Amino acid sequence: MTHLGTVQGNRIELEEPVNLPAGTRVRVLVLPVGKTDSHCLIGLFRDEAELLDTLLEAVMTDRETRPLRQYDG
Repeated sequence: MTHLGTVQGNRIELEEPVNLPAGTRVRVLVLPVGKTDSHCLIGLFRDEAELLDTLLEAVMTDRETRPLRQYDG
C-alpha cells in the first residue's frame, strides 16, 4: 500500500488513515513528493534477494525460449 504523509520531526503524519492496529511495525520507503530522480528505482529491491532471483530467472528463460525482436528496416 502507498500513502502520502508529512514529516513532523521524527514522525510521519499520514494524510489518510491506515487500517493497521496501533503498534504494528512497518517498513517505510521515503521518497520526497515532487522531487524527481532519474535513478529512483536503483536499490529499490536491495532487500528482496529472492524476488530478484525469481525475476532474473524468468528473464533469462524468456531470452532462451523467445526470439529477440527483429526490425525490418
